[in-house]
Amino acid sequence: EARNGEEALALVGSPQIAIDLVLTDVMMPRVGGPQLVAGMRKKWPDLVAVYMSGYPRDEMGDLGDSSDRVHFLPKPFHPTDLLSRIDEILGTRRSPSS
Repeated sequence: EARNGEEALALVGSPQIAIDLVLTDVMMPRVGGPQLVAGMRKKWPDLVAVYMSGYPRDEMGDLGDSSDRVHFLPKPFHPTDLLSRIDEILGTRRSPSS
């Protein structure tokens, strides 16, 4: 957990942390979501990004690749919707033996 994009990027340097998924707002002060994800992917190239925003997806511009590593969740959403979406995303990435 980080309070802003700069703090999150500082956590990337910690060797004790392994990250599979990042949930970030698209627009944040100082370091926006796409910049945060780009910085984190230097260490974890397969990192999954779930962007959230109150703006429509078509107004967000480029959020990175269009693979299964980039997802968008419109605000507002209910916490159970968030948990369900993350479970769905990570579930598709689990190996058959999981």
